[in-house]
Amino acid sequence: MLVADDDPVTRRLAQATLERAGYTVQTTGDGDAALRALHSSDPPLLAVLDWIMPGLHGVEVCRRLRKADAAVRPYLILLTSKGRSQDIVEGLAAGADDYIPKPFTVEELQARVQVGTRIITLQRELHERVRALEDALARLTAGPDPRHG
Repeated sequence: MLVADDDPVTRRLAQATLERAGYTVQTTGDGDAALRALHSSDPPLLAVLDWIMPGLHGVEVCRRLRKADAAVRPYLILLTSKGRSQDIVEGLAAGADDYIPKPFTVEELQARVQVGTRIITLQRELHERVRALEDALARLTAGPDPRHG
Protein backbone atom coordinates (compact mmCIF):
# COMPACT_ATOMS: atom_id res chain seq x y z
CA MET A 1 0.00 0.00 0.00
CA LEU A 2 1.13 3.52 -0.76
CA VAL A 3 0.51 6.69 1.24
CA ALA A 4 1.45 9.87 -0.64
CA ASP A 5 1.12 13.15 1.22
CA ASP A 6 3.43 16.16 1.35
CA ASP A 7 2.54 16.87 4.99
CA PRO A 8 4.89 14.72 7.08
CA VAL A 9 2.52 14.63 10.08
CA THR A 10 -0.44 13.42 8.00
CA ARG A 11 1.77 10.97 6.11
CA ARG A 12 3.20 9.51 9.33
CA LEU A 13 -0.23 9.30 11.02
CA ALA A 14 -1.70 7.45 8.03
CA GLN A 15 1.31 5.16 7.85
CA ALA A 16 1.24 4.32 11.57
CA THR A 17 -2.53 3.77 11.51
CA LEU A 18 -2.34 1.38 8.58
CA GLU A 19 0.74 -0.47 9.87
CA ARG A 20 -1.04 -1.03 13.20
CA ALA A 21 -3.89 -2.52 11.17
CA GLY A 22 -1.44 -5.00 9.62
CA TYR A 23 -0.67 -3.39 6.27
CA THR A 24 2.77 -2.90 4.75
CA VAL A 25 3.01 0.78 3.87
CA GLN A 26 5.29 2.61 1.47
CA THR A 27 5.27 6.42 1.70
CA THR A 28 6.18 9.35 -0.48
CA GLY A 29 5.82 13.10 -0.20
CA ASP A 30 5.02 14.05 -3.79
CA GLY A 31 2.87 13.02 -6.72
CA ASP A 32 5.72 12.26 -9.12
CA ALA A 33 7.17 9.67 -6.72
CA ALA A 34 3.68 8.27 -6.12
CA LEU A 35 3.14 7.76 -9.86
CA ARG A 36 6.56 6.09 -10.20
CA ALA A 37 5.73 3.73 -7.33
CA LEU A 38 2.36 2.89 -8.87
CA HIS A 39 4.02 2.18 -12.25
CA SER A 40 6.85 0.08 -10.75
CA SER A 41 7.37 -3.61 -11.49
CA ASP A 42 5.63 -4.55 -8.22
CA PRO A 43 3.18 -1.69 -7.67
CA PRO A 44 1.02 -1.28 -4.58
CA LEU A 45 -2.58 -2.22 -5.27
CA LEU A 46 -4.00 0.45 -2.97
CA ALA A 47 -2.94 4.08 -2.67
CA VAL A 48 -4.01 6.91 -0.40
CA LEU A 49 -3.18 10.10 -2.29
CA ASP A 50 -3.22 13.65 -1.03
CA TRP A 51 -5.01 15.91 -3.50
CA ILE A 52 -2.47 18.76 -3.38
CA MET A 53 1.19 17.71 -3.45
CA PRO A 54 4.37 18.96 -5.07
CA GLY A 55 4.77 17.76 -8.63
CA LEU A 56 1.66 15.91 -9.72
CA HIS A 57 -1.46 16.41 -7.65
CA GLY A 58 -3.30 13.30 -6.46
CA VAL A 59 -6.09 13.89 -8.97
CA GLU A 60 -3.58 13.94 -11.83
CA VAL A 61 -2.02 10.71 -10.54
CA CYS A 62 -5.51 9.18 -10.67
CA ARG A 63 -6.06 10.41 -14.24
CA ARG A 64 -2.76 9.04 -15.50
CA LEU A 65 -3.23 5.67 -13.82
CA ARG A 66 -6.70 5.25 -15.28
CA LYS A 67 -5.35 5.90 -18.78
CA ALA A 68 -2.77 3.11 -18.35
CA ASP A 69 -3.67 -0.39 -19.48
CA ALA A 70 -3.59 -2.78 -16.52
CA ALA A 71 -5.31 -6.08 -15.80
CA VAL A 72 -5.85 -5.18 -12.15
CA ARG A 73 -5.99 -1.47 -11.41
CA PRO A 74 -5.01 -0.02 -8.04
CA TYR A 75 -7.69 1.16 -5.66
CA LEU A 76 -7.21 4.91 -5.23
CA ILE A 77 -8.35 6.94 -2.24
CA LEU A 78 -8.03 10.73 -2.33
CA LEU A 79 -7.25 12.35 1.00
CA THR A 80 -7.90 16.09 1.01
CA SER A 81 -9.23 19.16 2.73
CA LYS A 82 -11.28 19.93 -0.41
CA GLY A 83 -14.82 19.09 0.61
CA ARG A 84 -17.18 20.80 -1.79
CA SER A 85 -19.50 18.60 -3.84
CA GLN A 86 -17.83 19.60 -7.09
CA ASP A 87 -14.41 18.68 -5.64
CA ILE A 88 -15.63 15.20 -4.75
CA VAL A 89 -17.16 14.78 -8.20
CA GLU A 90 -13.93 15.97 -9.86
CA GLY A 91 -11.83 13.53 -7.85
CA LEU A 92 -14.09 10.58 -8.59
CA ALA A 93 -14.35 11.53 -12.26
CA ALA A 94 -10.54 11.58 -12.44
CA GLY A 95 -10.50 7.94 -11.38
CA ALA A 96 -10.39 7.94 -7.59
CA ASP A 97 -12.36 5.09 -6.05
CA ASP A 98 -12.99 6.82 -2.74
CA TYR A 99 -12.53 10.11 -0.97
CA ILE A 100 -11.60 10.91 2.64
CA PRO A 101 -11.84 14.49 3.90
CA LYS A 102 -9.12 15.97 6.11
CA PRO A 103 -8.81 15.90 8.97
CA PHE A 104 -9.51 12.18 8.86
CA THR A 105 -10.27 9.85 11.72
CA VAL A 106 -8.20 6.72 12.22
CA GLU A 107 -11.36 4.61 12.14
CA GLU A 108 -12.56 6.06 8.84
CA LEU A 109 -9.17 5.56 7.18
CA GLN A 110 -9.04 1.94 8.35
CA ALA A 111 -12.63 1.27 7.23
CA ARG A 112 -12.15 2.75 3.77
CA VAL A 113 -8.88 0.87 3.26
CA GLN A 114 -10.66 -2.35 4.29
CA VAL A 115 -13.28 -1.67 1.61
CA GLY A 116 -10.52 -1.11 -0.94
CA THR A 117 -8.81 -4.33 0.10
CA ARG A 118 -12.05 -6.28 -0.38
CA ILE A 119 -12.52 -4.79 -3.83
CA ILE A 120 -8.93 -5.60 -4.83
CA THR A 121 -9.46 -9.21 -3.69
CA LEU A 122 -12.65 -9.43 -5.76
CA GLN A 123 -10.89 -7.95 -8.80
CA ARG A 124 -8.10 -10.52 -8.53
CA GLU A 125 -10.58 -13.39 -8.21
CA LEU A 126 -12.55 -12.14 -11.20
CA HIS A 127 -9.38 -11.72 -13.26
CA GLU A 128 -8.28 -15.27 -12.40
CA ARG A 129 -11.69 -16.70 -13.30
CA VAL A 130 -11.79 -14.85 -16.61
CA ARG A 131 -8.29 -16.09 -17.44
CA ALA A 132 -9.28 -19.68 -16.57
CA LEU A 133 -12.38 -19.40 -18.78
CA GLU A 134 -10.31 -17.98 -21.64
CA ASP A 135 -7.85 -20.86 -21.30
CA ALA A 136 -10.69 -23.40 -21.30
CA LEU A 137 -12.25 -21.76 -24.35
CA ALA A 138 -8.91 -21.76 -26.17
CA ARG A 139 -8.52 -25.49 -25.47
CA LEU A 140 -12.05 -26.17 -26.73
CA THR A 141 -11.64 -24.19 -29.94
CA ALA A 142 -8.24 -25.73 -30.65
CA GLY A 143 -9.89 -29.12 -31.15
CA PRO A 144 -8.71 -32.48 -29.91
CA ASP A 145 -5.05 -33.02 -29.20
CA PRO A 146 -3.71 -35.16 -32.11
CA ARG A 147 -1.26 -36.85 -29.71
CA HIS A 148 -4.19 -38.40 -27.80
CA GLY A 149 -5.92 -40.25 -30.53
